[in-house]
Amino acid sequence: MPEKESFFSEINKASADQSGGFSLNPNLGNASETPSTVNTEPISLSTPVSRVATSSTPTPTPTPKRPSTINLNGSGSTMNLGSAPVKSRKKLFGILLGLFLLIVIGAGAYILIAKPDNYMDPRKASDNNANSQTDNVDKSNMFESPINGVYVSQDEAKNFKDRKPIAVMVNNYVVARPSSGLSFADVVYEAVAEGGITRLMPIFHSKIPDQVTSVRSARYYFAELAAPYSPHFIHWGAAHVPPCQKAGTCAKETEPDTDAYDRIVKLGLPNLDGGNYSCDRSDCAFGRDQAKLAAGVALEHTAGVKLPLIYQLAKEIRPQEAWHQFKQFTAWKFKDEASMEERGTIGLDVPITYTYWDTMPDFSVKWVYDKEKNEYIRYQGGVKQIDFLNNQELRAKNVIVRFTVETKVGDKKAHLYQQITGTGNALIFMDGKVIEATWSRSTHDEMDVYKAKDGQEVVFNRGQIWVQLVPSTNKVSYQSESVSTPTP
Repeated sequence: MPEKESFFSEINKASADQSGGFSLNPNLGNASETPSTVNTEPISLSTPVSRVATSSTPTPTPTPKRPSTINLNGSGSTMNLGSAPVKSRKKLFGILLGLFLLIVIGAGAYILIAKPDNYMDPRKASDNNANSQTDNVDKSNMFESPINGVYVSQDEAKNFKDRKPIAVMVNNYVVARPSSGLSFADVVYEAVAEGGITRLMPIFHSKIPDQVTSVRSARYYFAELAAPYSPHFIHWGAAHVPPCQKAGTCAKETEPDTDAYDRIVKLGLPNLDGGNYSCDRSDCAFGRDQAKLAAGVALEHTAGVKLPLIYQLAKEIRPQEAWHQFKQFTAWKFKDEASMEERGTIGLDVPITYTYWDTMPDFSVKWVYDKEKNEYIRYQGGVKQIDFLNNQELRAKNVIVRFTVETKVGDKKAHLYQQITGTGNALIFMDGKVIEATWSRSTHDEMDVYKAKDGQEVVFNRGQIWVQLVPSTNKVSYQSESVSTPTP
């Protein structure tokens, strides 16, 4: 019997020092964050959809494996070779058969190597740099991404412009780094989950990576940040009020206002909780990385998602077409980046630095400006951040520090409030310069609006954007032309 392919088995074949089987427990979730006896998939009350309990999750039909060898039997074949001698005919037949075998096997090998869903090497070379933007393009026949302003051809845009974006809750704990897939994101959000530990939420639309790791549980404010994009909201568990607390049979663990499942339902986000759909097969959208588990990495840091399979799974769970269509929103404004002569030097010699919590240095952030490429290179905890999927540095065209009121709720789980609506200050770094700005958001369904001191809305560079919700009392250090300026 052939060996079963596991969720990450093909991805991990590239690691020479990792071996062994890939047995997953499809019912494993994060016990501290996901109820184990109930289906945690929020359902919109206005649209009936099928619910899938963890214990009865339907398993997709495995994709038949392409044979690695082809058996060709030439016995019994007849060929009209004219009046050639028998020995000559046999010799010619052998030559033709050998050429045919070479062609067929060569073609098969090419298909196996070049197919789009090849996961053999997670660090394979990639041209899917979310920051790349062709200079001097003819914009009259181009499509502008509504999320980060990058131009693509109309033909390329046909592949994604009408489908929903995908938002993913990504683990940023030290042992989970480096994450996979972040360099493909149109925009990335970062905020503290609990205890000074940040979590990331990339939004994918124009480019979809093969996989994103590792996936973690949702917080209500990330759902609110995602709401304007109306994406498929991907997570593995969520902060929630446990059933015993709702029934009044146990002490209060979670402040009800921080229940992320409840907020997802109220916002109408079509979510997919990996705890409900994971399984131990290569054709599953959700699964766990057995190489990390074998290396002793804790369970909660090993979950992953294969994004190309999410659209298929989403349609199986919510077949109504309305759940999958792109929803228009008021997008930010974008511009072509500044010329070399117009670019500043902030972040060039002295990096832009700030912390989330002073007690958690592993989550402190540093951005170093690359003037030639007009991009900012990201460091966290003093370490340059890369995308494990393609080994690229994490770079941004725009760095937004959104000063946000952060409040401890005081519940047993140490959950936080983050101010998503209202107003506040911001610093925006692009083109080697800084814009002192304000942000405002009237409702959860609207995008942040960033305005400079003169009251004009900020126009961003085309390319990847990082939005970081930094506590409003914190300071950001950067050096202008001649002075280091802590703000605010």
